[in-house]
Amino acid sequence: MKVRVKICGLKSVADVLAAQGADALGVIVSTPSSPRNLDLAMARKVLSAAPPGALKVAVTTAVAGEVLRKIVATLKPDVIQVHRELPPARWRRIRRGVRGPALWGLLGIGGKPEGIPPRARALREAPLDGVVLDTKLAGKSGGTGVPHDWGVSRRLRDLLRPLPVILAGGLTPQNVLEAIRKVEPDWIDLSSGVEEGGHKSPHKVAELLKKVRNEAE
Repeated sequence: MKVRVKICGLKSVADVLAAQGADALGVIVSTPSSPRNLDLAMARKVLSAAPPGALKVAVTTAVAGEVLRKIVATLKPDVIQVHRELPPARWRRIRRGVRGPALWGLLGIGGKPEGIPPRARALREAPLDGVVLDTKLAGKSGGTGVPHDWGVSRRLRDLLRPLPVILAGGLTPQNVLEAIRKVEPDWIDLSSGVEEGGHKSPHKVAELLKKVRNEAE
């Protein structure tokens, strides 16, 4: 199966160059809690270095309409990823206020597994173009760099169909094939798993892409 690759948390043009070959490139904005958070001017500079054909993704935990509209107006992303768990009504409000880019939402995986399927079913009622499955730890959904139970992810993938599923959370070149085979996501989303010293590693990205592309053949 063909799985597309998103490299997230890019902080510099050098990171963009290191991520060459990825299907999507992501920057984090308006998210002060993230060590990879960029101001909009720097984020625009980073995304402007993206090669033709790569999707530009703006990732944020902001939900205020004016903030999201400013992100979209400044960065002109192909996708805006609101990395928050929200009820369908709130997603509808965001969708009405933000026109243009595709909208990806979040489903955090952690805690009591029996509570996850109802949240997944609720997201099917939201105007989303994709759902990110990410690890939820101690109240933090996403950005943990820790894998979760991929068996749960697979069941959620089936529940969320036909919505595209983006698998995140602790993925590395070493475990990515196991994750793909177990979950069969549409996308994989990596950040710390392809870093060295806080910067994207071209060697790790190349290793990852080679494994993913070979798996698809």
